[in-house]
Amino acid sequence: MFWGAVCGIPAAIFILIREFRAKGRSKSIFLLVTASIFFIWPFVYFPRFAANIAGGGGSNHDLLDHIVAGQPTTLNFTFSVWGAGSGDLSKRYTKILMHYRKAGEVEFHTISARIISSDQKHMAVEFIIPPQKISDESSLLEFYFDFLFDGVQNTRPHETVPITKPAAYQAVA
Repeated sequence: MFWGAVCGIPAAIFILIREFRAKGRSKSIFLLVTASIFFIWPFVYFPRFAANIAGGGGSNHDLLDHIVAGQPTTLNFTFSVWGAGSGDLSKRYTKILMHYRKAGEVEFHTISARIISSDQKHMAVEFIIPPQKISDESSLLEFYFDFLFDGVQNTRPHETVPITKPAAYQAVA
């Protein structure tokens, strides 16, 4: 249907030119009809095709180079979208979770995101990682994120950051 409509416009213009010349009609009527084809056609046909164009989304987070032992760590995460779909992103991105554990542990701990801001194109959330202790077994924290985007499961790759001792001038909670 798309190509028929695209190819049909030049054919319609050619037929109009031929008919108007054959019948001796004025150029102003010809221009009016031709202009209406170019100005009306996109609004009639294009939305039918644009509604089926796929969209997508993206996400990124602050890069952590380390976590200070004994202090909570805030991690900001942002989402964005383009293309098809509409509505506030807090309704489109759901079940946003961060899973973390010390390297070598079996079980992950889970934190839910707290929404900071959200509109139809962007959303910012934050996670607060509880204070971590440095232990003999491990001083690394593994983490990953998962969430649903328009009902489709998404998982970000695992990352690892070191847990460092607080500087001498920092207070430990």
